[in-house]
Amino acid sequence: MNSKSRAAFLFACFAFWAVSCSDSGGVAVIWTDSPEFAVYAARFNASQNLHSVDVLYREFPGTGLGEAVQSGELPDVVVGKWLSGKATRDFLLPMDRYVSDDGPIAGLFYPSLLEGGRLGDRQFLLPVSFNASFAVFARERPPDFSDPLTVGLGEMREKGAAFNATSAGAFTRMGFSPSWDNGFPLLAAELFGASFAEGDPLSWDSRALDRAMEFVHDWNAVTNSDLRAGDDFTFRYFNAPPEAMLLSGRAQIIVMDSSRFFTLDENLRSLLDFRWISAEDGSILPNPGVSYMGLVKRGGKRASTAADAFVRWFLDRETQRELLEDGLKFGRTETSFALAGGFSALRPVTEQVLPAFHPILLGHTPPAYFFSAVEALPSDWVAMRDRVVIPYLLERSRSPRGERGTPDLRTRIAEWTRLNRL
Repeated sequence: MNSKSRAAFLFACFAFWAVSCSDSGGVAVIWTDSPEFAVYAARFNASQNLHSVDVLYREFPGTGLGEAVQSGELPDVVVGKWLSGKATRDFLLPMDRYVSDDGPIAGLFYPSLLEGGRLGDRQFLLPVSFNASFAVFARERPPDFSDPLTVGLGEMREKGAAFNATSAGAFTRMGFSPSWDNGFPLLAAELFGASFAEGDPLSWDSRALDRAMEFVHDWNAVTNSDLRAGDDFTFRYFNAPPEAMLLSGRAQIIVMDSSRFFTLDENLRSLLDFRWISAEDGSILPNPGVSYMGLVKRGGKRASTAADAFVRWFLDRETQRELLEDGLKFGRTETSFALAGGFSALRPVTEQVLPAFHPILLGHTPPAYFFSAVEALPSDWVAMRDRVVIPYLLERSRSPRGERGTPDLRTRIAEWTRLNRL
């Protein structure tokens, strides 16, 4: 069962429970892309009898709010990814009171994640959870990384080159190849400071993007001999999951999203270790798609009492500890990591509570100042990324130095936008 199927199954199992526990005294509706919130809603509804919440699954909860205004079927709360774009913010209430100096959760969030939910001097979104990219390796064959917590792409390339081995002109083992993961050129671009962000419709730092693509191309063509050699190795040996390649000694490092790492089979995960992949300045960039929570305008200047009660209940350290315990008790940790599929945006939960559930995090959790801010992206970023940006970056990273791709990225995005935003 793939991750989407598991998510749909989890949501189906608990959606009825969440709705059936509703009390008529004050109901808030949540739109979310996180099936776990059906479970969280059920727990909230059972914890008191003054308010209740109903949960509706939306793959992209930030879209459709305009149509919902016309139909009168607006939610009270939206929770999910890609909510920080302008198209969604126009429908949100400010949430400054939750993070004011005398607010109940003031100072608990990772500051960089909180910044991602601000517009000007107003707080429109509160972060829920996040993930990051890991450099994963076999515990019994750890690379001699210079830092016990993080590793940059330059050092990954250096250690990978030293690990490479050939026989009769063909690779028999390889440290790492950028071609193993179609998403790697985009990760490299972000780590080099390309800073993709909402623009007209998208903005980025072209110089940083050029440097990143040259780096990835040289990794393929110089460090790993040439593209064909890397592709031949992949074709010959990658008939097993990437993590199996680590354990067999064929590969030294793979790149993995933290949410996937922590939902690997526990016996397998015990044989692996990781470093957080860092940017050029040493900071850690949360993966795009940080989950946020927002309150939707529904005619008044404040949220409904039920919506407000749920937000305050959920963004509480003790609540989140109990939700983590529930996840372990009922086996949800096998399909979903931590809170809503990621590290909690509340520092005390990720730094102090979560290591009790995942002991590997002891000594592996960076302090808050390591994390850099996340950029606001357009609400249709996922489609734009998958259909335009990643194909372009793959072409660039596999082309000889100086070939920038024809047509260029700006032209491709403009054409895609013209055809898809009618």
